[in-house]
Amino acid sequence: MDKYNRKLNESLFLAEFYNHIKLFGFKKTGKTFWKNKNDIKFLINFQKSQWDTLFYINIGFYFESLKPLEKKVPKDYEWHFCNRINSLIEMPKVSLEKLTNYNLPEEKIVISVNELFSYFKNDIIPLMDKIGNYSYLKNNFSDSATFKGFIIQNLKSSDFLNFFQKNSN
Repeated sequence: MDKYNRKLNESLFLAEFYNHIKLFGFKKTGKTFWKNKNDIKFLINFQKSQWDTLFYINIGFYFESLKPLEKKVPKDYEWHFCNRINSLIEMPKVSLEKLTNYNLPEEKIVISVNELFSYFKNDIIPLMDKIGNYSYLKNNFSDSATFKGFIIQNLKSSDFLNFFQKNSN
Protein backbone atom coordinates (compact mmCIF):
# COMPACT_ATOMS: atom_id res chain seq x y z
CA MET A 1 0.00 0.00 0.00
CA ASP A 2 1.41 3.39 -0.97
CA LYS A 3 1.79 6.32 1.42
CA TYR A 4 -1.29 8.14 0.04
CA ASN A 5 -3.61 5.15 0.57
CA ARG A 6 -2.14 4.49 4.04
CA LYS A 7 -2.98 8.08 4.99
CA LEU A 8 -6.54 7.67 3.65
CA ASN A 9 -6.98 4.43 5.62
CA GLU A 10 -5.57 6.03 8.76
CA SER A 11 -8.10 8.89 8.39
CA LEU A 12 -10.94 6.44 7.79
CA PHE A 13 -9.97 4.43 10.89
CA LEU A 14 -9.96 7.53 13.12
CA ALA A 15 -13.19 8.89 11.61
CA GLU A 16 -14.93 5.56 12.16
CA PHE A 17 -13.73 5.45 15.78
CA TYR A 18 -14.96 9.02 16.29
CA ASN A 19 -18.42 8.04 15.01
CA HIS A 20 -18.65 5.68 18.00
CA ILE A 21 -16.89 7.64 20.75
CA LYS A 22 -18.72 10.93 20.13
CA LEU A 23 -21.92 9.24 21.32
CA PHE A 24 -20.28 9.20 24.77
CA GLY A 25 -19.48 12.93 24.73
CA PHE A 26 -15.94 12.81 23.34
CA LYS A 27 -14.51 15.41 20.98
CA LYS A 28 -11.58 14.98 18.58
CA THR A 29 -8.37 16.95 18.16
CA GLY A 30 -5.92 15.30 15.74
CA LYS A 31 -5.48 11.70 16.85
CA THR A 32 -6.67 12.46 20.40
CA PHE A 33 -10.23 12.03 21.63
CA TRP A 34 -11.15 13.82 24.84
CA LYS A 35 -14.00 14.57 27.21
CA ASN A 36 -14.34 16.76 30.29
CA LYS A 37 -16.07 15.61 33.46
CA ASN A 38 -15.86 17.92 36.44
CA ASP A 39 -12.32 19.26 36.02
CA ILE A 40 -10.93 15.96 34.72
CA LYS A 41 -10.04 15.62 31.07
CA PHE A 42 -10.28 12.02 29.82
CA LEU A 43 -8.00 11.28 26.88
CA ILE A 44 -7.66 8.57 24.25
CA ASN A 45 -4.75 8.93 21.87
CA PHE A 46 -3.94 6.86 18.79
CA GLN A 47 -0.19 6.75 18.24
CA LYS A 48 1.05 5.39 14.91
CA SER A 49 3.62 2.63 15.03
CA GLN A 50 6.81 3.59 13.27
CA TRP A 51 7.37 -0.02 12.18
CA ASP A 52 3.93 -1.12 11.01
CA THR A 53 0.50 0.10 9.88
CA LEU A 54 -1.15 -0.10 13.28
CA PHE A 55 -1.92 2.18 16.18
CA TYR A 56 -0.92 2.04 19.83
CA ILE A 57 -3.76 3.30 22.00
CA ASN A 58 -2.89 5.50 24.96
CA ILE A 59 -5.51 6.15 27.65
CA GLY A 60 -5.11 8.85 30.26
CA PHE A 61 -6.49 11.70 32.25
CA TYR A 62 -5.50 15.20 33.24
CA PHE A 63 -6.63 17.22 36.29
CA GLU A 64 -7.14 20.86 35.37
CA SER A 65 -7.41 21.81 39.06
CA LEU A 66 -3.81 20.69 39.54
CA LYS A 67 -2.48 22.52 36.51
CA PRO A 68 -4.79 24.65 34.36
CA LEU A 69 -4.35 24.07 30.65
CA GLU A 70 -3.26 26.81 28.29
CA LYS A 71 -4.68 24.85 25.36
CA LYS A 72 -7.73 22.68 24.76
CA VAL A 73 -5.96 19.30 24.85
CA PRO A 74 -2.70 18.39 26.61
CA LYS A 75 -0.06 16.40 24.75
CA ASP A 76 0.24 12.80 25.93
CA TYR A 77 3.53 13.54 27.72
CA GLU A 78 1.69 16.19 29.81
CA TRP A 79 -1.04 13.83 31.08
CA HIS A 80 -1.15 13.13 34.82
CA PHE A 81 -2.04 9.44 34.45
CA CYS A 82 -1.58 7.31 31.36
CA ASN A 83 -1.01 3.84 29.97
CA ARG A 84 -1.61 1.75 26.89
CA ILE A 85 -5.01 0.09 26.57
CA ASN A 86 -3.56 -3.42 26.75
CA SER A 87 -2.07 -2.60 30.18
CA LEU A 88 -5.45 -1.53 31.54
CA ILE A 89 -7.78 -4.26 30.33
CA GLU A 90 -7.55 -7.92 29.39
CA MET A 91 -6.95 -7.90 25.66
CA PRO A 92 -5.02 -10.48 23.62
CA LYS A 93 -2.01 -8.91 21.85
CA VAL A 94 -2.87 -10.63 18.56
CA SER A 95 -6.41 -9.25 18.74
CA LEU A 96 -5.21 -5.73 19.55
CA GLU A 97 -2.76 -5.73 16.63
CA LYS A 98 -5.48 -7.03 14.31
CA LEU A 99 -8.01 -4.45 15.49
CA THR A 100 -5.67 -1.45 15.22
CA ASN A 101 -4.24 -2.28 11.79
CA TYR A 102 -5.35 0.29 9.22
CA ASN A 103 -3.71 -1.42 6.22
CA LEU A 104 -7.01 -3.09 5.31
CA PRO A 105 -9.81 -2.66 2.80
CA GLU A 106 -12.39 -0.08 3.89
CA GLU A 107 -15.07 -2.60 4.92
CA LYS A 108 -12.57 -4.47 7.12
CA ILE A 109 -11.48 -1.23 8.82
CA VAL A 110 -15.12 -0.61 9.75
CA ILE A 111 -15.45 -4.14 11.17
CA SER A 112 -12.18 -3.80 13.12
CA VAL A 113 -13.16 -0.44 14.62
CA ASN A 114 -16.58 -1.82 15.62
CA GLU A 115 -14.91 -4.71 17.44
CA LEU A 116 -12.26 -2.45 18.99
CA PHE A 117 -14.94 -0.07 20.22
CA SER A 118 -16.66 -2.88 22.13
CA TYR A 119 -13.62 -2.87 24.47
CA PHE A 120 -14.11 0.86 25.01
CA LYS A 121 -17.84 0.55 25.59
CA ASN A 122 -17.53 -2.39 28.00
CA ASP A 123 -14.30 -1.57 29.85
CA ILE A 124 -12.63 1.79 29.23
CA ILE A 125 -15.64 4.14 29.32
CA PRO A 126 -17.05 2.62 32.55
CA LEU A 127 -13.57 2.96 34.12
CA MET A 128 -13.42 6.61 33.05
CA ASP A 129 -16.87 7.21 34.52
CA LYS A 130 -15.68 5.84 37.89
CA ILE A 131 -12.51 7.93 37.78
CA GLY A 132 -14.62 11.06 37.25
CA ASN A 133 -15.76 10.77 40.85
CA TYR A 134 -13.32 12.26 43.39
CA SER A 135 -14.44 10.02 46.23
CA TYR A 136 -13.77 6.94 44.08
CA LEU A 137 -10.29 8.25 43.32
CA LYS A 138 -9.56 9.11 46.94
CA ASN A 139 -10.70 5.69 48.16
CA ASN A 140 -8.77 3.75 45.51
CA PHE A 141 -5.56 5.73 45.24
CA SER A 142 -2.53 4.67 47.22
CA ASP A 143 0.75 6.50 47.60
CA SER A 144 2.48 4.70 44.73
CA ALA A 145 3.46 5.29 41.11
CA THR A 146 0.38 3.57 39.68
CA PHE A 147 -3.37 3.75 39.98
CA LYS A 148 -5.57 0.98 38.55
CA GLY A 149 -2.93 0.26 35.90
CA PHE A 150 -2.32 3.92 35.07
CA ILE A 151 1.17 5.33 35.50
CA ILE A 152 1.52 8.68 37.29
CA GLN A 153 3.54 11.27 35.42
CA ASN A 154 4.11 15.01 35.79
CA LEU A 155 3.16 15.11 39.48
CA LYS A 156 4.18 13.60 42.78
CA SER A 157 1.80 11.13 44.37
CA SER A 158 1.97 13.17 47.61
CA ASP A 159 0.72 16.26 45.70
CA PHE A 160 -2.08 14.15 44.31
CA LEU A 161 -3.06 12.87 47.77
CA ASN A 162 -3.06 16.44 49.14
CA PHE A 163 -5.24 17.48 46.22
CA PHE A 164 -7.80 14.80 47.13
CA GLN A 165 -7.84 15.86 50.77
CA LYS A 166 -8.92 19.33 49.64
CA ASN A 167 -11.38 18.36 46.88
CA SER A 168 -13.23 15.28 48.10
CA ASN A 169 -15.23 16.87 50.91
